[in-house]
Amino acid sequence: MHSDDHLESVEALKLRFESSVEKSIELHERLLSEAVARCLQRIVTRGRSFLFRPFEPEIFGFAAPQVLNKMPAKLSDVYVNYLDTEGKVHLVEQMIDTAKPRNREFFTYGHNLVQSCYFFYAGNPKVRNVSDYIYQDNLLKEVVNYGGSGASIWTYSYKGQLVSSILIREKEHAEPKFSNRLLDFEYIGDALSKITSTFENGYQELIYPK
Repeated sequence: MHSDDHLESVEALKLRFESSVEKSIELHERLLSEAVARCLQRIVTRGRSFLFRPFEPEIFGFAAPQVLNKMPAKLSDVYVNYLDTEGKVHLVEQMIDTAKPRNREFFTYGHNLVQSCYFFYAGNPKVRNVSDYIYQDNLLKEVVNYGGSGASIWTYSYKGQLVSSILIREKEHAEPKFSNRLLDFEYIGDALSKITSTFENGYQELIYPK
């Protein structure tokens, strides 16, 4: 994509976000009803388990997720994942107690596209952000996100089936333009060995391993 195409993607997502915020309660109830009806399997995990972006734990420093046999007494970092018969996740709930989630994220599937809608769920649900996950040849090529505080575009490059780099463009709404940084991936064989982040000013930071 050219830079104008990226801006068009963000503007399209901005319109979807604004429309979703206006009808947060109605949209939440519809998505919840559809997810519950479609998903017969629920998997409880400590930590986010069903992730669309490659190497999210390594990039953000998350602990490796654990599948739990039941809802634990201590609900710190506990998620309930709703899966359909094909193993696709349609809803992820972050729990604060056994009766009430803190946040809910819904996923809908199209051709080469997964769309997400993330809700704060404290009292009345309110849309926090929306995202598009765009695929080509079964590989994630781009993630566009728009929310209340800002927007981002992650563009993936590959060598074969392995992620070689991710160009991250991001800005807060108050900022005049997007800032860029590049994540470079190194491997030993097919095993990830290093992720380096390079900023526009040339500063580099090793983000994996820590």
